Amino acid sequence: MAFDRRFPVWIDALLGASGTRIAYGEQPAGVAITLTNDQGLLELCGDAAAWPALEMVARLSDQALVRGVAEAILAAPLSALDKAIPGLSVQRLGMRSPGGRHIELRHGDVRVGLTSLDEGMASHLAHTMRRAVRANPGHFRRLRIPASLSLFVRDLTLANLNSLAPGDIVVAGESHAGAKHLRSRLSFGLGITMQATTTVDIDASTATLTEQPRLIEDDTDAAQPALDGIADLSVPVAFEIDSARVSLDELAAFGEGSVIELDVPVREATVRLVCFGQVVGTGQLVVVGERLGVRIGRMGLRPAGGRGA
Repeated sequence: MAFDRRFPVWIDALLGASGTRIAYGEQPAGVAITLTNDQGLLELCGDAAAWPALEMVARLSDQALVRGVAEAILAAPLSALDKAIPGLSVQRLGMRSPGGRHIELRHGDVRVGLTSLDEGMASHLAHTMRRAVRANPGHFRRLRIPASLSLFVRDLTLANLNSLAPGDIVVAGESHAGAKHLRSRLSFGLGITMQATTTVDIDASTATLTEQPRLIEDDTDAAQPALDGIADLSVPVAFEIDSARVSLDELAAFGEGSVIELDVPVREATVRLVCFGQVVGTGQLVVVGERLGVRIGRMGLRPAGGRGA
């Protein structure tokens, strides 16, 4: 987290400063401060020469007095941090020997070392920082990622799936009587994806989003059923086509009503049969009475990462 580019930006915003840097350096002799709140604990250290008042207090023997005076001296920075780390109090203040390398926050001549951070505090700080400062992907904003459109999903037994051959037609589970527009799911990326529902004109090469894309974690492994009664086992088969790749910038701008260009009109696209992340066949979209279907062109297992026929 400390070497996340957002971290110094976040610290600057909290303290109303600018120019904070993160470094990795050796600390001279100085003061050691342990701060705590409901989230957890963090330990900081600083150069005694830069914190003479804290050094004087740290040498006192009455720990209750030490904590009270230290909190008075640190009142301003603790107040600034209260927005992100509420309720911080001084648990301990003491002296530390020189040596040891630590992550440091540097601002001008001021150096504050971070010597320890427990799991609860680290989790809280990381979550708060991510909410406060948006990530800037820089030149990766132009990175183009794959997108696929799931036209419909059918549960098929393994026996039926294995029996499919070129020329066979698998129809969608719902009726699309005379409808040119199909409600589908658009996915961006692989594994953990961004997904959105869309309406698709089957005679055109566009899809219109009906909602803003949201992050979905791939649950392929969790969805696989137990292997009992193999031949009669039903598995979900998604019928998918490719969309044009989109940049991260474009994906960030998508919302309800956004129009996505497909590589080719839906009727002309190669449809992939995808089962648990594996492409098991390909075909073409057809209309059968009041239903949409896919005429099988080829069957055979291959990795889903390979796009196209």
